[in-house]
This record gives sequence, C-alpha cells and structure tokens, in this order.
Amino acid sequence: MASTNEVVIACAGSGKTTYLLERALADPTKRALIITYTNENLREINSRLWQRSAGSHAHVETMTIFEFLLRECIKPYQTFKAGIAQIRSVNFVSDRPRFAKKSDFKASYLDDSHNVYRDAVSDLACVLNAESGGKVVARLEAIYDAILIDEMQDLAGWDLEFVQLLLGSSIEVTLVGDPRQSVYFTNQSAKNKNKKGVSILDWIDERVQAGTCRKVEHAHSHRCVQTICTFADALFPNMTATTSHNGEQTGHDGVFLVKAADLDAYRAAYEPQELRWDKRCKTAGEGAKNFGQVKGLTFTRVLIHPTKPITKYVEDGTVLSDGSVSKFYVGVTRARQSVAILTEAATTSSSLPYWSPPSGPVADVH
Repeated sequence: MASTNEVVIACAGSGKTTYLLERALADPTKRALIITYTNENLREINSRLWQRSAGSHAHVETMTIFEFLLRECIKPYQTFKAGIAQIRSVNFVSDRPRFAKKSDFKASYLDDSHNVYRDAVSDLACVLNAESGGKVVARLEAIYDAILIDEMQDLAGWDLEFVQLLLGSSIEVTLVGDPRQSVYFTNQSAKNKNKKGVSILDWIDERVQAGTCRKVEHAHSHRCVQTICTFADALFPNMTATTSHNGEQTGHDGVFLVKAADLDAYRAAYEPQELRWDKRCKTAGEGAKNFGQVKGLTFTRVLIHPTKPITKYVEDGTVLSDGSVSKFYVGVTRARQSVAILTEAATTSSSLPYWSPPSGPVADVH
C-alpha cells in the first residue's frame, strides 16, 4: 500500500504555507497539527489560518517544534528518565555539555534548572519513546490524524530521527519546505550533520526508497518573474528549475548590477527594499533588512548589498559556501519584478546588465 505521507519540495514563491493550510483544513473530521520552527512563522500561520477558515478551524492546532516536543512528547513520559514534573522548559542559550555521557542523564540532557538543552530536545523525545516502549508515538497517534511540518529544511540533528518515527506511525505526515532556504536550524547537534541544508534531500530520498513517504516538487513561482527565477536557480544547479507564473511587465524587470555611483539615483527611481547580510553593512540605507529576516516576505523590488563572497560570485562566478548561497537565494527570491545588486566594479565577467540612470524623467514603476 502506497504511503500517505508526503514531502513537498517547494521553491520560493510557490505558496508553501497556502498548500499546508489547505491540507490541514481539507477534512474537518481529521485532527491536524501544524508545526513550524520560529515564533514568527507560527504567528504568520495562525493569522492566515484564521483568515482562510473565518475562525472555523477547531480541528487544527499549531505549535512551534520545541513546544510540540516538550509538551506532547517529553513531559508526559519524563518519568521514564527523570522525576515527576522535574523537566521545566528548554535552554536555548547554553550548549549541551560536549563530553557528558548519555548514560549520565542529568549531565547530558538537563541544565542545573532542569531545562532540556536545545540540542538534546528531539534526542530526548526519541529516548523516551524507546524507554516507554513506543508510548510517545502511540499517544500522538491517539491525538492527531495528521501532522504537517512547515519549513522542514530547518530540521536538524535528532529532529530527523523523530520525524522518521512519525513517518512509521499511523499519522498522516506532510513535510513542506525548500532546502535552498536553509538559513536557520533548530539545533546544532552533530547527529545527521551530513543531512543539513540541501543535503536533507538525501535523507528524503532514503525515506522515499524505504516506502515511508512520497516526494512531490512544486517548481513554480507565483512571485518572481522568470529572469529572477533563472538567476536564483543557477545558485542550485542540481535542483529542479523554476517556472514563473508572474507575467507582469513593468518596464524594469529582471536582475541588474548597479554601480555605487548610481546608488542614490536607483533608490530615487525605484524605491527598492534594501537587503544586507547584517547591520555592519555601511552602504545600506534606512529601512534595510537582513537576509535572514525576510524569509517568507515579498517585495516588488529589492536592492542587495552583497558581501565579498556574494560579490565574487556575481562578478566572476566563484562558488558560494552553503550559508552564503542560501541567504543570497532568500534575498534574490523576495522580489516580484526586479533585483538590483550593488557593485564597485566597472566591468565584470557576469552576463548581468548594468543599470544606467535615465537621461529624462523616469516613469512611475515603483
């Protein structure tokens, strides 16, 4: 029998969250749980869930992954490893002791205030499931018919082991995400470190081969024009190319280089949202946002203040590291109509055109 579990690899602008909500709301008789990583994502999901259902979504719950693991998996069965009501919360600040033996439960999993170390949360959920004879997953099976995980590319470490337990349960599991947008991770555990970022695709393929899920690709963008899609796709040449469903033409569409001397003129002409690596960027104007802050957002136009590695990629094709390439992809794919990249170079080996200030009045294309 074919698995009902589904992993959706969805490019930027394909409507990942919309798809997730439609799946969760489709059958009011199914008790569904939507899980995501950040509080910001959770607020966005709750807002859109309310809008789409007009408040009628009693069968759908939402949680962050840490709330889910702590409340639904660890605390109900903590007595298999700890005292009654001993575990309090999650320690997001301190690192898990590097050399603590897992056989020493308190030293390896809990700080002095009985909070679980961030890197140990999903690990502990797996341990408690094993120690209890599968009661953690059995309890989830009794509560939920469907579990939907948003931004699955953020999963790391023992998260993947716990998801594997869910895939083997009677719960219908849906994972949605874009490995190209791996700018955050739930933890820094060494477990499955070779399955982080784009390499999570290897883990997914293993699950597909094992028959515990099927893989679906959504390679269409409702956001970006085709030129932007093509430029972004070049950052991840081994992934499926993106087709744009945005046919709007404004007279300034695509990807451009902007010389530093023309920066103010470009700002005045198009009022782009400026994006930077972090606040140390000296060329970014007021209102600039960090790459990591804009995941999930859409702007008509963006102006990118590149780091040195991104500049090297744009100007001569030097390959970017995993962290840089994912953040650059996020920045580029926020734009519907145009992406401008600031450069100090008078000439480059890039095929990108330079933008030149018009000699006459500029049409209103903001």
